[in-house]
Amino acid sequence: MKFKKDVMVRVYIFLFLVLLLHFCSNILADFLNLSRNFYFTNTMFYFFLILSGVVFVYSRKNKLNLYSYKTDYLSSLLFIVLAYFCFILYFYLTFLSKSLMISNLFFVVLFSTLLYLLVIVLLIMAVFGRDFFMTFKQDLFFLIMIIILFFLVSLILRFNGNAIADLSTKAVYFFITKSFDPYATQKGISLSSENFGVDIGIACSGIESMTLFTGLFLIILFLEWNNFKSRAKLFIWFLVGLFITFLLNVLRLFTLMYIGARHSADFALNMFHSNASWILFVIFVFVYIKYFYEKNIK
Repeated sequence: MKFKKDVMVRVYIFLFLVLLLHFCSNILADFLNLSRNFYFTNTMFYFFLILSGVVFVYSRKNKLNLYSYKTDYLSSLLFIVLAYFCFILYFYLTFLSKSLMISNLFFVVLFSTLLYLLVIVLLIMAVFGRDFFMTFKQDLFFLIMIIILFFLVSLILRFNGNAIADLSTKAVYFFITKSFDPYATQKGISLSSENFGVDIGIACSGIESMTLFTGLFLIILFLEWNNFKSRAKLFIWFLVGLFITFLLNVLRLFTLMYIGARHSADFALNMFHSNASWILFVIFVFVYIKYFYEKNIK
C-alpha cells in the first residue's frame, strides 16, 4: 500500500521543520558560545530524530493512510511559534546557567529533556493536528520516550567522554604492553609504541559507535515491543551490546597501534583509521541483531 499524498506532504514538512531546528541550534550555539557537543546541536541526535520519524511512519503505514487529516493553518502556525519559542527559551536558560556558573549537568538533563519533549510534541501537533496526536497518543508517547532515552544516554556518554577516552587509552596500553611492546608509554590520553604515537581523544573513544548502537537498540524496541518473549532481560542485553561496542573500539585502537608501530604509520592513520570503525561496527550489528532476534523475539 502506498502512502496518500496528504501523508507524505505532512511528513516532508515535519522533516523540514526538524532540519530547520538543527540549523537554528547551531546558529544559537555559536552565537551564545555554547558547545556543539551538547544542547541539541549534535548531528547524531537529529539523525536519530528523523530516523525515528521514518520508522514510525512506515511501521504505522495503514493507520496513517486511513486517518482523516484536518488542516487548521492558524493552529499549526501557533504550535510552530510555541515550539520555536520553547527551543529558544532552552538556549537562553542554558546561556544564563553558564553565565551564573550554575552546575550544568542537572540543568541539562532536567530542562533540556522537558523542553525538547515539549518542542517535539508541539511540532507533531503543528504538522499533523491535535486530533492526530490524540488518536495516535500511545504510539507517539512510546516514540517520544524512545527519542528522550536516546538523548539521555547520548548525553551521559558525552558528559563522560573524557573518562571513556581515558579508560580506552589504559585498556589499549595494557594490551600493547602484554603483547608486542612491553616498553610502550602512556601519558594521559597519549600512547607511544616504538616510533609511533597517537592521542586517544573523545572522538576516538568509541562514543559515536556506542551512541549509534543505542539508537539501533531503541528502534528495535519500538518495532518489536509487543513481540518479545520476555522484557525482563532487555536492559542486560543493551548493556552487553554497549560494552561489546566499547571493546571493539579498543580492539580497533590496539590494531591501529600495532600496524603503526610495526608496519606502516601512514596506512594506520589513514586507510585503517578511516574504515576499521564502521566495518567492525557493521559486522557486530549484523551478528548482534541475528542473535538478539533468535533469543528474544517470538
